[in-house]
Amino acid sequence: MRRLWVLLAVTLAFISVIVALELVASNSQPPGDVRSAAQQYVQYVNASQQDSANQQDSASVQGIVRAARPQAFTPDTSKASFADSAYYRTTYGRQDLASGRLAVSTLSGPRPIPYPPKELWCVQLSDGQIIFVAQHRDLYNADWILHEPVDGTESAQKVGCNL
Repeated sequence: MRRLWVLLAVTLAFISVIVALELVASNSQPPGDVRSAAQQYVQYVNASQQDSANQQDSASVQGIVRAARPQAFTPDTSKASFADSAYYRTTYGRQDLASGRLAVSTLSGPRPIPYPPKELWCVQLSDGQIIFVAQHRDLYNADWILHEPVDGTESAQKVGCNL
């Protein structure tokens, strides 16, 4: 009987370690919504620079890291917000990003964006720019919103992004 308990304890410890490692691994990978928003913003940057004679300067995503202090991301940190949200009022729609022509969002929702975000990811672009993708939630709704910060480097430090 004692051997059974020892075997059970070892098995449970092994399973606990595997679960903990899996949680750490999944926590370090950005959700698909974050990668998608970052890629749309890169398309916008590249489309808006298309008139440039040197096409080798196209931007790309260099890194995406989770912010350690999303509660430090405040409304005055964001210069512009991008989302096609039925819930929250944003500056621009994400559908406009790929075209390179921004228009005031007509798809934005009736509510202001709730701060602080529940989850925040920092995106470093190859041109040195830093943008943020945040999951904002209220009691009933949640949406991923891309933010252009007033000062990307300072904001990244404030929210705890090691880029």
